[in-house]
Amino acid sequence: MTSFNRFFGLGLGLALLYSGPSLADQMLNGVASYSKLGKERFLAGLYLEQSSGDAEAILSASGPQKMEMRITARRLFSRSLAKLWIESMAINNSADTLAAQAEAMVKFSKLIKRSLYSGDQLQVHRRADGHTYLQLNGQALGKIEQAGFFQTLLRSWLGQVPLSSSFKAQLLVSGDIDEAIHSRYSATTPSPERLQQMAAARVSPTPTRAKTNNNTPVLKPTAAAPATEVPQAPATEAPQATATEAPQIAVPVVSPLPLVQAAAPQLSNSTEQELPAEPVPELASLEPAILNADTLETEFEDVEEAEAELTAEALLNRQLYHSKLVKWVYRHVKYPKRAIARNQQGSVRLELIIDRSGQVRALDITSPSNYPILNKAAKSAINKATPFPPMPATMPEQEFNFTLPIVFRLPD
Repeated sequence: MTSFNRFFGLGLGLALLYSGPSLADQMLNGVASYSKLGKERFLAGLYLEQSSGDAEAILSASGPQKMEMRITARRLFSRSLAKLWIESMAINNSADTLAAQAEAMVKFSKLIKRSLYSGDQLQVHRRADGHTYLQLNGQALGKIEQAGFFQTLLRSWLGQVPLSSSFKAQLLVSGDIDEAIHSRYSATTPSPERLQQMAAARVSPTPTRAKTNNNTPVLKPTAAAPATEVPQAPATEAPQATATEAPQIAVPVVSPLPLVQAAAPQLSNSTEQELPAEPVPELASLEPAILNADTLETEFEDVEEAEAELTAEALLNRQLYHSKLVKWVYRHVKYPKRAIARNQQGSVRLELIIDRSGQVRALDITSPSNYPILNKAAKSAINKATPFPPMPATMPEQEFNFTLPIVFRLPD
């Protein structure tokens, strides 16, 4: 099928605000759907100079590329959006890369610190100069000059632990995109009212929600002000990750034969843990703590609380603690024998809240696998992993809310 390889028209005569080389010749390589709690949040598009189905080749490329999010939910809260990016980067990049990119990640979080609404299009470009440029509905948000930062972001989509079991595969179809999802992606555009209000308000960071006749939130105009850019800290000569570098937080790739032989899948570059093939036990202790399906998502429905100034050190502390929790849980994961025998594999994403001592206060499966036995095994791992390592003294919060992906994968 013909790929959608030109930027969308914004309508109302609003021209896209670009600087530097044109990206108009990039091709849409794939479109993926991201859902949480059974509700689709956005469609993701990956644009490349040449179509490819090879994730490593895409990650190692140095030319212009673009990641684009088209929002299909009524609203995607800024805090949820930042959390999604920060956690995905933590899971798919090494500790050295996280440390090297910490300042850039802080700037990125500040640039996207705004809620997105249905039809909004958030674009993240890597241009020929190697810098990363952000735009919202064609209006520039800023740029990040840190070398390698775009690759750090792209691993969130193409790394070992993508946003869902099918998300990465959908982006790697080399332009052979399913007609239905391609059509929805093309049709997901901001409303004329949204564009008008953004042009008047210059994308106010704290929009006042108004409603159009079709219930689309728009921005009420405020005094126009020049777009500002968050100052960037001086670049440091920290080591950069390469495209072939294995992430420190490696996903267990479990094979049926090693399980039968009680061999251990790799959990990190130097640590292995045994995952014996045993029946999944019944869960009991965590059931009272399981959240209502909408509780975690509606936490920020009315008011998005102002957070303390985000620093590189604070962000890195959160990411490294999150990485530690992921590895901790994998020590307790068991691949069910019945799932192996039936060739069942997939990923389960859970969201948890733990207190400072590591006790689980809330648990929910935000993206289940297609097989109940794998979902049950994921919950069982949480049950066995509790209590988690306590929160470090460097984190002042009383609770830690994090996403946990568990991937069950059989050999090719």
